[in-house]
Amino acid sequence: MASYAPAHDLTRRARRIASNMQRILRGENAGAIPVDFSSASQFIINMATARAIGFYPNWKTLTEAELINQEEMKAGRTLSLATSVKEAVRVNLDMMLANKEVESGKQEVNKARANLLPQVNASAVGTLVGEKTAEASFGQQPERQLDGSRTFSQLLYSESARANFSIQKHLQASREDERHGVELDISLDAATAYLNVLRAKALARIQRGNLKLTMSNLELARLRESVGASGRSDVYRWESEVATSRKNVIDADAQAEVAKLEMNRLLNRPLEEPFATEETAVDDPVLITGEKKIFAYFDNPRTFGVFRDFMVQEGVNAAPAPLPRRHEKIWSW
Repeated sequence: MASYAPAHDLTRRARRIASNMQRILRGENAGAIPVDFSSASQFIINMATARAIGFYPNWKTLTEAELINQEEMKAGRTLSLATSVKEAVRVNLDMMLANKEVESGKQEVNKARANLLPQVNASAVGTLVGEKTAEASFGQQPERQLDGSRTFSQLLYSESARANFSIQKHLQASREDERHGVELDISLDAATAYLNVLRAKALARIQRGNLKLTMSNLELARLRESVGASGRSDVYRWESEVATSRKNVIDADAQAEVAKLEMNRLLNRPLEEPFATEETAVDDPVLITGEKKIFAYFDNPRTFGVFRDFMVQEGVNAAPAPLPRRHEKIWSW
């Protein structure tokens, strides 16, 4: 689960070997050359083993140790940029609500159309009285009587009914456009949340690297102080830097967890459900930059203007609702 051993600094060992060989070639006695090789030990924790036995280290250990298998990998929970967007559109609560509103609107249109369709009504009434009562009525009231009727009607003209049908159709078109807008917003939010997760994780790795470098400088300062090459103040300064770097690591980890919570919220998942991520490169086929020909339009201002005009027109054509004319004037190049 854990180990505490010196780091394998191959570059430093190679330099020591080269230095010793140079000293020997200069005539120095090889037996008098010191062979001690001091190096700072590195604490390493295998998080997969720690999770398996139900152990979790404290914050100080997490920030100072090198963690391997830190992410809990689960089958079926590896997200990419494309799968995140698709899943968000499929399961997001706001999207599901928009779909329900569109389905409800269809019924409103059907109800408005029903007033314009032919109407057929049928009814039947049966009466059963006692035999003596029927005899006492002298034929006025039969013992068994069944009356039925059927009517047919067709609305020829009604301004209010036709107006209501037209209004409901326009409202339904508006609901569908709103659903399209919600779909675009959710796609944008999911893509942004996924990229925020990648950015937060990268920042956390950078902060851990800074902490490791700062701790290495602290060890060097302590070594210099022990041989009298520097004073105690240098050690205090690096200890302060280590504390600051440790704080930055904790803040970066917290931001990464917040980004994961937002990703799970958009995907309608348990907020703390773990997932793995796939790195997204500029040449990812799901991105517009995956087409290498597009980079030719970034070469100079003129071709970039052509690309800009094309993208603006595509956005206007794909918009769920017509843009106001003032925007069209602003975006006309």
